[in-house]
Parts: sequence; structure tokens; C-alpha cells
Amino acid sequence: EGATVDSLAEDDEDASLLARPPASAPGLTRAMWCITLPFAVLFTYTVPNVRRARWRRWFVLTFVLVCAWLGALVYAMVWCADRLALVLGIPGDLMGLAFTGICASLPCLFGSLVCARQGAGGMAIANAIASNTTCILLGFGLPFFLQTAVIAPGSVMPIDGESIPLSVIVLLTAVGIFLAGAVVCCMRLRRGVGFVYIVAFVLLLAAILVMNSLGVSFTF
Repeated sequence: EGATVDSLAEDDEDASLLARPPASAPGLTRAMWCITLPFAVLFTYTVPNVRRARWRRWFVLTFVLVCAWLGALVYAMVWCADRLALVLGIPGDLMGLAFTGICASLPCLFGSLVCARQGAGGMAIANAIASNTTCILLGFGLPFFLQTAVIAPGSVMPIDGESIPLSVIVLLTAVGIFLAGAVVCCMRLRRGVGFVYIVAFVLLLAAILVMNSLGVSFTF
């Protein structure tokens, strides 16, 4: 009987994820439900829910499938952003800094948000920094290695020299602002510090857009 009750509760949980919002719900809520419904159906029926008793031993498969879906969605996002940049005549480095970088950082954002809500501020900071470290070293090293050593042995991948200095300047500026805020507040991240970080991000993004509109570039 207990197993039957658990099974019914699990089915109700899955149904709640796909349930249509009530007619009294705001228009934005209904619109978001329509947009996310295909993904909710896809993930519900392709990724085992480890919170359910019968799938708890399949956590490794769940992790692998989540990584696979994340990789597929990121690839689709980058492809769409690249085509959008070509259509609008936007430089690829600007699209990467202003759009693709933001979207690719959302998983890290949500992970840090969960850590912060649980009171693990150090883990939230480490998550953000480790994510950037992984993107820079592994994100560059692995694709370059596979292309030049496995797919096309002995080949050389050219890199656009105009995009690297600006990206490095933005990264170092962001790290400097973070360290300055942490030191000034004695390593106690309060509401005001978070607001300063958000404003700094908006200002950096605005500076990138202004430099691009004025034709300012940095080259080696």
C-alpha cells in the first residue's frame, strides 16, 4: 500500500509539471508554459527522476543524460547565435560576450543561487570561479586538441586576434571588481555588494556595445 501511495504521489508530481496554468493566471505565466511545455515533456520522459524510488539507483544515467541534453542545447544556442550574428551583421566576438556568454552562464548562475540560498556563500563563489576556469582551460583545450590531434592531425586552428584582448580585458576587469568588493566588505557579501556587481556587469556590457559601435578594437 505504501508503494502504491508513493507511486501515485510521483505521478501527481509529474502531472503538476505539465499541468496547464489556471485561466486566472497572468498572460506571461501562460505564455511561459506554452514555451517550456515541449522541453518539460521531453525532459520528463527522457531523464530518469532520481527523486522517485524506482529510479534512485540510476543517478549516473540521469547525470549523463542531463549533460548530454545540456551539450545539445548549448550547441543549438551557439548555432542560432552565430546565424543571428550573420543576419544582423554583428561581430562574432560581440555576440559571444553579450549574448552567448550570458546564456551559457545561466546553469552556473542557478547553481550559485542554490548554494547562496543554503547559506554556502563560499561554495557559490567557488562555483562561479571554477566554471570560468573550466570554460577557459578545458573549453579551449579539449576542442583544440580534438581538432588538431584526432580529427585533423597536424592541422592548425587560426584564432581571431581581435577578439582575445577584449575578452581578456573584460575578464580581468570583472575579477578585479569582484576582489575589490570582497576586500572592501571584509569578505562579507551583502545586498549592496550584489547590487554593485550587477551594475558593474551592465556597465561592462554597455562599454562593449559602445566600443563596437565606435569601431574601437584591440589587437595583438
